[in-house]
Amino acid sequence: MTSILDTVTNLISLPHEYEWLDFKGNWFSKDEIGEYISAISNGAALSGREYGYIIWGVNDKTHEIVGTTVNFDKDINNEPYKHYLARNLKPSVAFEVEETKIDGKRIVALTIPAAKSVPTKFLNQTFRRKRHSNSRFCF
Repeated sequence: MTSILDTVTNLISLPHEYEWLDFKGNWFSKDEIGEYISAISNGAALSGREYGYIIWGVNDKTHEIVGTTVNFDKDINNEPYKHYLARNLKPSVAFEVEETKIDGKRIVALTIPAAKSVPTKFLNQTFRRKRHSNSRFCF
């Protein structure tokens, strides 16, 4: 099995983001992360991939390791954030949050299984990433 360090190293060597891959620095938005999980899960399925990824601590343009303080164990409205996300994703998504360090900088990797028989929804809405002509993505 590949370690998260190896996975992140391989992902940052790619030329840009994809429908199944997104890099973030310290960005955190309670609901938008759930939307991203839906979009990445659906994008992975449409791309024929088993998993998609959101990696915090990496500059999305240069893929430089910048580190992050994002914390998936914090409470949101008296509920662990991971539980909040899991409760609002349908069907259930067994995402995995792992941490590692690269060059002494903290990286948080979210591994998201591809949608299977139906699209992944967050708060009852389906999200999908679309490619722009300049290889950037939007919802």
